Amino acid sequence: MDPALSAIASTLDGIGAPRPDANLHVWRIDYGPLWKFFSESGVERTKAAVLEAAWQLPAPLFFAPENPIDDDLKPFVRSEGSAWRIDKTRSAAAFYAIEPASGIGNWQLYAADQPVEALPDAHRTSPADLILFMTANRITLLIDALHDDTDWCVAICDQQSAQGTESSDSFRTSPLA
Repeated sequence: MDPALSAIASTLDGIGAPRPDANLHVWRIDYGPLWKFFSESGVERTKAAVLEAAWQLPAPLFFAPENPIDDDLKPFVRSEGSAWRIDKTRSAAAFYAIEPASGIGNWQLYAADQPVEALPDAHRTSPADLILFMTANRITLLIDALHDDTDWCVAICDQQSAQGTESSDSFRTSPLA
C-alpha cells in the first residue's frame, strides 16, 4: 500500500474510527461514536491528518462539490473534466481552513489518474459496492464529507482492500445509491 494511504489507514484505525465492514478499508468519521474524541477539535485534527496524507499521494486529487465551486476555493482548484483538480502545491491545511471545505461540507475528494463523471454517495453505499466502484474507476482514495462537514466516509482501494469483491462494468460510470 502507498505510504500515504497507510498513514490514512493508521490514523483512522488508531482513533478507533468505525469500519462498517472489518474486511474493507472504509471508515466513518462522525461526532457520535468516536468515544476517544468528545470535542470537535479531536475530530478536526483527524480530518486534517487525513487530508495532509492525501496531499502526499502520487495521483492527482479531484474535488467534487455538490454545488457550484465557491469563489474561496477557486485558488485551490482548476477545472478538469467533470471535476476540479486540486493544486497540491497549496497546503492541505490552507485548503481545509477555507469555510466551504471545513464548514459547509457536501463535497467529495478523490485520488485517481483521471476525473470520473459521477461519484456514489459513500454514506449510503455499502462498503463492498463502494470498493467495487473505486476499483472499476481506479480511485485509490475517496473522502465524502456530509452536509456541514460533520461526518466523513473515507475509503481506500488497493489490492488488499479489493480482495473478495468482484468487478462489474456496471460500476464504471453509474453512481451507486
